[in-house]
Amino acid sequence: MSSNIRHLDDSASETLLTLPRSDFPKSKKETHHVQPADAATNEDEDRLLLVRVPPSLSLSQLQSSYILGETCSSDIPHTATANGQTYEEPAVEGNIHVPIPTRLIVDGNDEGKTLELMRVETSNTYILVPPVPVDSSSNGSAATTGSNEAAAADGSNKRQKTDKLTTMPARSVGLVPGEESPACFFLEPVALHKGHYASKLRWALSRWVYDPLDPPNGVFGYTLSELGHICRTSEYEIGYALKNGVFGAEDALVIPADETESGNGDEKRYGILSEEGRQTVSMAILSALLESDVNLAWHGDSTSQEGMDLSLIMKEVRTQWHNLEEDGVIQRESEEAPVLTDSKHEQVGESQSQFFTPAEFHKLKSGSNKSVLADEVIWNCLRSLVHTNNDDDGIPESVWLMPDQVAKLAAHNVFLRSSHSDGWKEDDFMESWNMCMPSISKYEPSLTLLEGIAVSEKKAGENGEYKMWRYFPEASLSLVPELRMKSMFAMCSEWTLEDALPYLSKFVVGDTSVDIESEVKSLLEKCARCSAERNGGPKYVLLSK
Repeated sequence: MSSNIRHLDDSASETLLTLPRSDFPKSKKETHHVQPADAATNEDEDRLLLVRVPPSLSLSQLQSSYILGETCSSDIPHTATANGQTYEEPAVEGNIHVPIPTRLIVDGNDEGKTLELMRVETSNTYILVPPVPVDSSSNGSAATTGSNEAAAADGSNKRQKTDKLTTMPARSVGLVPGEESPACFFLEPVALHKGHYASKLRWALSRWVYDPLDPPNGVFGYTLSELGHICRTSEYEIGYALKNGVFGAEDALVIPADETESGNGDEKRYGILSEEGRQTVSMAILSALLESDVNLAWHGDSTSQEGMDLSLIMKEVRTQWHNLEEDGVIQRESEEAPVLTDSKHEQVGESQSQFFTPAEFHKLKSGSNKSVLADEVIWNCLRSLVHTNNDDDGIPESVWLMPDQVAKLAAHNVFLRSSHSDGWKEDDFMESWNMCMPSISKYEPSLTLLEGIAVSEKKAGENGEYKMWRYFPEASLSLVPELRMKSMFAMCSEWTLEDALPYLSKFVVGDTSVDIESEVKSLLEKCARCSAERNGGPKYVLLSK
């Protein structure tokens, strides 16, 4: 019998690595504290697991990895106070009767990956660890060796270095429990596809819905490490999603810091912005772009090389948002109009805001009221509209507006501010849309920009056919695919694959090689069937119950 030995950093071939179970904490943050007296009597402490290490996994990566089993959001204590989605936590894909595979989380400073440890059984392999010399305490015997190996004097799970050596008996590794034959199993690390955590991350973020009109007090949202725990994914991967707004983090919001929160205030927490908050802040942004004296800088315009000062734009947005509040556009359902106790003001005048007295509204503008619009909320609504040279996920100093994204914002504004409950005729809508656009030379918005914002249908009129557009924003729909599709078919009885793409593509994860249309088609066919082809391609209708 022959064997090949290589160093773990040698990428020539795979390695079978034996590791004691006591070396694997259950989570990244956990530190084992095993008392020496107990460790000697615990047979499980000395068990060895066999892991097949692929060439792509180096020793340095193993040193920054940890093992993580099944987790749930209730592992995080403050989850009980979450105010958002209450639908069931996404189930693990696959057969529910199969145990959830343990994951190997590799989490370094500059890289991260998540691998599932799949059990592989073999009947033609028997692995035996030969007798090996191990460290023993200077005044201990072989009987107490296990305790000295299992725990250091300081209570950590690191093995002690001692002066004497003793021999550890030969042991078999990876035997299948309960079987008489010398069958063996080992753990095979299997890399998960890119964005494998999307549905879980989207669900976790939706548990915390931030309302700028009623900011929360205390702990609100999940930290990066808490999201990694819930999603059973490396913090590096979760951080990438949050920074780039992908893989379930499309609507992620950095929760504004609460000064009353105890603990580390520098650690960011994440959730999502309420839909009402997003709409009102977006209206304030468009008003600021239309009415502000700030010189607008457009991406791709050679005359706008310096960009816009973001702090000035934020100041204008905040002013416009408070103006919308004062005008009654923003409603405070949870608060009653304050009662005046000053004998000089026995009744509220018509010119007074229905939400605040003039003194209270002055306090609001000056920043002493808790509903002052936070920078994080404004930036959450602004970041999809602008180009920035920043590489990090912080708020930049200067930005450039992107014409198509601003046009989409203007389209939302036309629908939200109109009284056309039955929809807009296409010509009338285009006229109003152009009027809502900030000044930009040689640009006219295209109807293709309405994908994911509105749906159209043809109507018969006295002068022939015309198109009607109805507001149907993707961002307002459920984050559960099945519920989202029910809403889609409640709006329109028939959908083409092309029309459904902007509403369902966010549920497709993977790298650039993934066929998005094919994946959306498969998703659509779960609750719809393809009817006969008509003009514009095949139509999908909801499956009858």
